[in-house]
Amino acid sequence: MWHKPHRRRADIAASWQHAKTQFAAVVAERDALKRELVQTQHELASTRQNVHDLRGVVDEMLATRRACEMAEADLRRLYRERSIARAPSSVTPIRRCIDHVETTLGRLVSALVVATPPEAPARATTIL
Repeated sequence: MWHKPHRRRADIAASWQHAKTQFAAVVAERDALKRELVQTQHELASTRQNVHDLRGVVDEMLATRRACEMAEADLRRLYRERSIARAPSSVTPIRRCIDHVETTLGRLVSALVVATPPEAPARATTIL
């Protein structure tokens, strides 16, 4: 009455062995996943460190670029100041000529003043 004839009896020893095999496979997979997790965490930490280092390098490059731009601006300013300073120097030869003429004329005038005798005082003349 309690026994059904079409059911097979389970082999307890084989079932136990199968369960142990399955459990061992699950434990092995869990251990492999734990090792993979640890490796992935190390890779993540390494990648984060690389990103941090690269950000530092990029910051240095940006600072260098800013310094180069400032130096280029200073150089342009200096070139502009030099060209402004040179502009009057192109007039300098003409100025030298004018100075030379003025000096020469000044010498001639003083030579004439020294060479000319003093004039007699003007006499009062009366016209009748």
